[in-house]
Amino acid sequence: MGRITFITELKKNKTTDKEGILRIRITENQKKSYYSLGEKIKVEFWDSKLRLVKSIKGNQEEAKRINKLINSTKEKLEQEYEKGGKNKSVIDRRKDSFFTLLKKEVETLRPIHFGTSQRYKVVLNNLVRYLETKGRTDLSMEEIDTAFVANFETFLMSRIDYNTAKVYVRMMRTFFNQLRKRDYKELNLADAFIDFKYKLRKTKEKSLSVDEFRKLENFEIDKSSPIYKTKSYFLFQVYAGGLRISDLLTLQWNKINKDEINFYQYKTHGLHCVHIKESVADILIDLMIGFDEKIKAINDYVYFYDAKKDVIVRFNNANESLQYLFDKDLKESINDDGTINMEKLSRLTDETIQLFVEEENNLKQQKVKVKTEDDELPIDYFDINDETDNEIIEESQNIASEIEAQKISYSRYVDKLELINEYAKLHSKDFIFPLLKKDDFKAIDFDKQSYIIPEKQYRIIDVARTKYNADLKELHKLVFGDTLNNPLTSHTARYTTITLLIESGVDAYKGQKILGHHSVVITQGYINDSQHKQTIKDVSF
Repeated sequence: MGRITFITELKKNKTTDKEGILRIRITENQKKSYYSLGEKIKVEFWDSKLRLVKSIKGNQEEAKRINKLINSTKEKLEQEYEKGGKNKSVIDRRKDSFFTLLKKEVETLRPIHFGTSQRYKVVLNNLVRYLETKGRTDLSMEEIDTAFVANFETFLMSRIDYNTAKVYVRMMRTFFNQLRKRDYKELNLADAFIDFKYKLRKTKEKSLSVDEFRKLENFEIDKSSPIYKTKSYFLFQVYAGGLRISDLLTLQWNKINKDEINFYQYKTHGLHCVHIKESVADILIDLMIGFDEKIKAINDYVYFYDAKKDVIVRFNNANESLQYLFDKDLKESINDDGTINMEKLSRLTDETIQLFVEEENNLKQQKVKVKTEDDELPIDYFDINDETDNEIIEESQNIASEIEAQKISYSRYVDKLELINEYAKLHSKDFIFPLLKKDDFKAIDFDKQSYIIPEKQYRIIDVARTKYNADLKELHKLVFGDTLNNPLTSHTARYTTITLLIESGVDAYKGQKILGHHSVVITQGYINDSQHKQTIKDVSF
């Protein structure tokens, strides 16, 4: 056995660095290996002669703690190495191939998390290319330090865009730290990524502006055209809070419960909820197959606000509602002696017909309620005199009409929800959006949080995603021609959602929850600088 030395040193990435990582250099037969203490200190506190931390005023306790750690670790290493037992194997394990470990992880994940497996494979391929530039073919665990990470990141940025390089380094960090804290815990390896900063740059505009989104929203496409469905899917992504394409593809009808869609996200497996607003409900109804008669019936419904009873009355069609109003006019025209006041009846029926035509079957009663301090009375009951402010009366009428319209709109919305829930129960395991075949995924239980997507199904989803993005390009040409710099993609919907939210006054933290991001940092990457200046208000889009 040759001579072995254990020397504590402060490792800096650059000579100009003002701080470094403490480690013990183990030398045997002129071969070196390193054991990190996991402590980061400033250069000014390090005594390079004594190989200890200086005890300076204000730093005494910290210096005492770290120096004790240095001495006890060196003593432990020396004792264990002399025994030729455990620590000898520890030193050998530091030379384990990171490549071999990463390849094994790729193969392990392949049958259960194929997407993650493929992303790790890309990281591995980039590591191979980097080492080829150094004339090397392998990488050991102990060779991964802060300097290696910095050089690898620089290499990536010379080949690919900034944000993608950051993502690859972050993935390598995730796997390395998983090994460091789990399988190689006894090695006490340093955090080689301690200086790595995961901060993405603002990307070029991928979002539709508010005006561009409204143009798409209002652009009419024949329902027989395949692009009509593509437009509906894209709008659904936005209306549903920036739904990812993977979730759009895998949503099933059984995820609908009353006015919510609750599901485990494909990417993160976190529980997510989408509120079924009326805009979402309209698209869902448009997707329901075999419910044509029921859908026609609900579209034919006519709603009438009965001011005296303060209730919404629903009719199956316009004729039924008109008959109801004529009967009401007749009752109001009967005199105390039981005779009919024909003049009043004629006037009332004329008014009813006029309203019926003007409101296009959305009948409204002429007298609406406004609330006074004492009671609710029809507007006609106000005694208008010189002291009455006619503008206030007009404003009150407008407010009352708006409230009435809201009540009618809500009643229509409730009826739509009932129809959607009825359909959902009958088609529970069908995909809401017919871009995937149910039979290809019958072995996957999307109701379980930890559901697994095998390679075959992953590739099917990938094909569907590619087809959808190709259809979005056609939609882009149809609506915008060549007026947009970037083509529409499935991810444009998420960027557009955050744009609409921020323009409405929602801050990044609320946006994070709506989009289902793991971190607000990711959400901030979707927001351009001008949008950062928005104040917090309520969502209005």
